[in-house]
Amino acid sequence: MRKILILFFVLIIAMLQLGIFSNIQILAGKIDLLMLGVIAWIIQKKTEFVDVIIYSIITVFFIYLISAEPVIIILSIYSILVFVVFWSKNNIQQLPIVSMLIFSAFFTFLHLVIFGFYLQLSGITMVAEEVFQSVILPSIFINLIAAIPMYLLVNELHRWVYPLAEEA
Repeated sequence: MRKILILFFVLIIAMLQLGIFSNIQILAGKIDLLMLGVIAWIIQKKTEFVDVIIYSIITVFFIYLISAEPVIIILSIYSILVFVVFWSKNNIQQLPIVSMLIFSAFFTFLHLVIFGFYLQLSGITMVAEEVFQSVILPSIFINLIAAIPMYLLVNELHRWVYPLAEEA
């Protein structure tokens, strides 16, 4: 049942990403609900590693279907994301919402810088300062705005997937 709820939730997030939030942007920066969902899912206290892997694989599959990015960039970014956030949760995390904000900003920056570097290697001429000001900073800003609501939404899903002893 857990795996079905995880699949259903990622599907809903992907549909929201495509249907509603793809039209919301600041300058050229856009929100990345799928990445925020992965971070929020990993940060939850009782989340098992198998469920983290399942959630991440389903998310990477949906991103592969809806994105123009090469699969190697998607796989590398999300592999690093899963490793770093899961390690942080188990070793140094004290405040999950603060961790959510920090990881959202960091991985949004990392993802867009790597993709921008890939586009530069592909022959697309871009000015780094303009890309930083019109794509990276607005994307970080809008992801930070959406990070706390996404954390709270995933926290509720987490309660469905891992019910408390008195609720079961």
